[in-house]
Amino acid sequence: MSTLTYTCDTCRDTVTPDVAFVRSVNLRTVAWCRPCWAARHPELPIPVQRQSSGDRPPARRRRWALTRR
Repeated sequence: MSTLTYTCDTCRDTVTPDVAFVRSVNLRTVAWCRPCWAARHPELPIPVQRQSSGDRPPARRRRWALTRR
């Protein structure tokens, strides 16, 4: 069983789906590794991956109720 991998369009290195920047260009799937994507798009900020936090604030309780007449 093989795992899905991409090949970076610029440096031809193997890129896993969790770190690949994948786009469709002329109906062809194209992928880039993180360094090549950053070099190709220096003006675009790359957001840091969010981590799930176990200390979320408690859910707010509704203080009103809809009534139907």
